[in-house]
Amino acid sequence: MKNLIFKTFSSLIIVAAFSLAMVSCGQSGQSKALLKRQNEQKKLEAVERISQICDKAEVNQGGIRSILEFSKKASANFETFVYLAEMANEFGYHTDAFVNIAKYASQAMVETAYFKQLADLSVMKLSETNKIEAIASDISELKRPTSPEIEKALQGLQATADFKTLDEAKAYNKSNK
Repeated sequence: MKNLIFKTFSSLIIVAAFSLAMVSCGQSGQSKALLKRQNEQKKLEAVERISQICDKAEVNQGGIRSILEFSKKASANFETFVYLAEMANEFGYHTDAFVNIAKYASQAMVETAYFKQLADLSVMKLSETNKIEAIASDISELKRPTSPEIEKALQGLQATADFKTLDEAKAYNKSNK
């Protein structure tokens, strides 16, 4: 009798564990599907906003269109693409840097603030676009949103920037239009 009770009890535990695992997998699948839909919605919103920026742009439409095309290929960093399009619309210089940052952002698998920081630094420096592109390439390969090596590289650019703040770069840009 004890043996029968033990077998029955063991069977119930196995069935319960299996059921719990199935529910968990189902919820995981639902969560992934929800995240995918949300990500697609973010992409659509970003594409629409960049298209609007391009339509209203007085300069750099070609660069903004390139940023738009890269945003369509991306799986993350959609706000970065909008930001890059806004920057390309605002600044008369470093459009190539914005397009290159967009190219690498379109290859990134993780959401990270580093691309936006790099965009700011690209207008705060009046030279060394090749360094900006190299850092963008490194950012695109990240497996996590943060990296001590990337932070050090960004700090190095900041230390040698021609303008200490983004506002200074914006003022310079306005004075040269």
